[in-house]
Amino acid sequence: MGGRQQDTFHRLMAGGRLATMDALTAGGVDLDLETVFDFGLRRLLDGVAVLVDGGLSPGT
Repeated sequence: MGGRQQDTFHRLMAGGRLATMDALTAGGVDLDLETVFDFGLRRLLDGVAVLVDGGLSPGT
């Protein structure tokens, strides 16, 4: 990923307004836009997999 999204992401990270993200990066976690996107997508797909496997009903 790149372009405007990457630029915006870097501006947000450098702005000091995201305390949790600041704490993560201060702890040595390398956060770039692609890494964050991949992490979020995996969590989303893990949840869908649970739903498809019958672990949850759509109303919960």
